[in-house]
Amino acid sequence: MKKSISIGLAAVLLIIILWFLLHPHGSALTGIWIADLGQGRTNTTTIRRDGSYRSLVMGDQNGLVETREGRMDMKDGQLINTLTNVVMGTQTVSGYSQGVMDSSTIIQMDDHTLVIRRPGGRVMTYIKK
Repeated sequence: MKKSISIGLAAVLLIIILWFLLHPHGSALTGIWIADLGQGRTNTTTIRRDGSYRSLVMGDQNGLVETREGRMDMKDGQLINTLTNVVMGTQTVSGYSQGVMDSSTIIQMDDHTLVIRRPGGRVMTYIKK
């Protein structure tokens, strides 16, 4: 009896481990983040569980919406952004198909707030929706 219980528990544990290995789990970045860029412009970024994202920058003086796509990762206190596609209005901006990478320092991060220092020193605050 004890042997069959041990085998049953081992099987359940194996199933749980396999489930976690085969199913991607979200990171702290997963969700919708909004930043006020000033002068009426906002950035709304949706980050998926796999780290891919789509960002909409709205409020341009010309009424154009800028769409950015890529991948976000966190490593060693850095937010690493690999930008793979940029569209201004309806026009695709060239030069991003191979991925353009930059890294920002994470100043603060919790369940609702992300504060980063961009290259060049600009500090940006994102609020999770």
